[in-house]
Amino acid sequence: MLELPGGIVTGGTFTCDLCGGTFPKGWSDEEAAAEAEGLFSPAELEATSVVCDDCFRRIMPEMPRLRAELASAAEAEGVSFEEFLRLEARR
Repeated sequence: MLELPGGIVTGGTFTCDLCGGTFPKGWSDEEAAAEAEGLFSPAELEATSVVCDDCFRRIMPEMPRLRAELASAAEAEGVSFEEFLRLEARR
């Protein structure tokens, strides 16, 4: 078995980066990436984690609030939302 970046394990399973559970893959990596590209900005994609369905359902309702908080913090620092996310990812 080979572990890839983001907690993905070859052999048809993945490990959730939040809860730590191991689950069978329901989608191909390509399908998951395509969904993520439709949901997140390029900078958000750089900071995404691999999560299970239960964790995903808990996170997504919070996204509007989290994005608003991050946008306010970016404005306070005088940078764009995208640049702020990239800076935060490096900290």
